[in-house]
Amino acid sequence: MTGCRGDILLPPPEHTAVTGGQDGPVAGFYLLNEGNMGSNRAEIDYFNLHQGTFIRNIYTAMNPDAVKELGDVGNDLLIAHGQLYATINCSHKVEVMQASDGRRIGQIDIPNCRFLAADEHHLYVSSYVGPVQPDPHAPRGAVFRIDPVTLQIDGIAQTGYQPEQMAIAQGKLYVANSGGYRAPDYDNTLTVIDLESFTVTGSIYVAPNLYGIIYDEARHQLLVSSQGNDTDIQSDVYTVSVPDGSVTGSLDIRCNRMALHDDCLYIISREPGSKKTSFIKYDLETETRKGSFITAPSPDMTTPYCLAINPYNGDIYVGDARNYVSSGRLHCFSSSGEYRWTVTTGDIPSSIAFYIL
Repeated sequence: MTGCRGDILLPPPEHTAVTGGQDGPVAGFYLLNEGNMGSNRAEIDYFNLHQGTFIRNIYTAMNPDAVKELGDVGNDLLIAHGQLYATINCSHKVEVMQASDGRRIGQIDIPNCRFLAADEHHLYVSSYVGPVQPDPHAPRGAVFRIDPVTLQIDGIAQTGYQPEQMAIAQGKLYVANSGGYRAPDYDNTLTVIDLESFTVTGSIYVAPNLYGIIYDEARHQLLVSSQGNDTDIQSDVYTVSVPDGSVTGSLDIRCNRMALHDDCLYIISREPGSKKTSFIKYDLETETRKGSFITAPSPDMTTPYCLAINPYNGDIYVGDARNYVSSGRLHCFSSSGEYRWTVTTGDIPSSIAFYIL
């Protein structure tokens, strides 16, 4: 697996025995590493849950003929339609692989692509559309609809400014608009797209600089994170009723990353300008905090950046970007918050997709 591609050295994959392995429908998960912008260091790692083995840079191992490897800045990862999709932001493409082994199928060219969502029939990709640079006159973004069989774009819907994450709920696609390139003139809306006609049916005012969005099906609501406006409005998580679109409240919790499991929302919360981080578990049924989802002893985490929860056994995974320019770390905790293990990842671990048999 070692060789030269121009001036790029391809290292062999690193296999690390982590645990004794676990049975169950989750075979493992893929981990997308961003890589520092401009370094062409996006990578995909894989954790084989059944064997308890972590494999570094599996994309290169499975695709030795891929030009320039994975690309520049890995932003999001999703498994759907039996395929593994990765948005490579600064390479302006969605990389498409087999979900079973990570072998490359092809790519979809989309400018400044960001996040992924999917239903039974299509893949949806949010895009800033314009160049990768702050600009007070940056254009509105868009969602591209992809046919997963042909890998062709078969629809485009315009959104607000600099769209980020998306959620599907009751036949609609909800898109969180950030307006991040236009700071301090942030966007503050969700774009609502009807999936049957793939047309925009409205927008919902929420808060400035939206980023994350999750559909809480049990309570028919969206959980929407705002990064605030850097002045008088702080980061928070807002609840939006579906389908009427009314903002019903907020959790009063700063939010950098969040994940939903059972009836609880798990939130990584960092104080701005500080290394202080809280790991908050919020009960959505009782609308109360349940303390920290990580208990002692836990390893020192410099920059918690990625959060995912095994949908079957509740294991918690936190990716640590550390200094953003060298190898990251992935920490595993049990569902009760007890520390289990740590492995070295690629640079800036950012997104996890579970492979379910």
